Amino acid sequence: MQGYEEKNWTKLKEELNTEWGRVEPDRRYRPESLEKLFNNTKRAGGIRNLAEYKRFIGEYEKITNYLYKYGYIRREFEHNEELYASLSPEIKTSIIKEMRRDKVMIQARDGGYIVPEMKVLKSYIEQELETVIISRDRAEDTNSHYELNHPHIDKTQAKKVQFEDDTMENALNQLKELNNKIKEQQRPRIQDQEEKKEIKDFIKQIKELKEAVLPQNKTGQVFKQENQTRYPKDSLPPFSQRHIPYTPAQNIPKPYLKCYYCLEEGHSVNRCNYLFDDQNKKWVSRQGGGFLFPNWQRVTTDGKIAPKKLVEDFEKEQEELTKKMKED
Repeated sequence: MQGYEEKNWTKLKEELNTEWGRVEPDRRYRPESLEKLFNNTKRAGGIRNLAEYKRFIGEYEKITNYLYKYGYIRREFEHNEELYASLSPEIKTSIIKEMRRDKVMIQARDGGYIVPEMKVLKSYIEQELETVIISRDRAEDTNSHYELNHPHIDKTQAKKVQFEDDTMENALNQLKELNNKIKEQQRPRIQDQEEKKEIKDFIKQIKELKEAVLPQNKTGQVFKQENQTRYPKDSLPPFSQRHIPYTPAQNIPKPYLKCYYCLEEGHSVNRCNYLFDDQNKKWVSRQGGGFLFPNWQRVTTDGKIAPKKLVEDFEKEQEELTKKMKED
């Protein structure tokens, strides 16, 4: 070839392409490969442990790197929604609790929740799956410790042993009952008349001490505790004496509900119809314990003016500005 003889690489390359055509790389993955990966994971019940997660992420990164290299996707495009949908229901429930506690799940304007970005979502998934492994290892250590302390029990029987709270409580109660019965049987029986007499005298002394300790009225009559229905005034506790004012619980007025959006009583902000209507009209949105205008500015009030009134005034101003702009 002339390009080879002249040592011209550009010309030689053109001649080679003309002679044999361009060499295209084998297509290992297609854009549909990602969808196939997500669907297969869902059919299998979702990601349940750390090994399945690492296998899934490894395959996912292979496909995305290939598609990005050959221009099928952009690097900033993420599949956080698809990754969340590929998790098992148990893992989903656990990470939702953690993300809502840390306020990572952002609430949309229509009331739903937005899955965080890929990096944040992966960190919560890995943390939860590592926690599952730690819990499983602790359970295995407990079972192995039980087998070491009970070598006479077969492994098949040891697997059937369940360390549940109610089972352990029943066993402990049975042991206590047996222990009490043994003590009663071992206790010596009193057959001597002199010992019986000493016991009667001792019981009599206890009764005399009780009568001395119990309160007496002015006539010296002892109020017996087993038949007592009303104490004398001097022995009543301070909160039960008549000269101290006392209000029964049923007479105390119940606290009233007050909505901090419309400032009306009888309902809370979660049951305010005004707020529901304004949210449907896109006039206001909630964020935490406050409210936001459509321009994402916070509704600030001193507590005397209802946020509902400020929202309505803001909408009137916006309508007037819109009319002026149309007229101009």
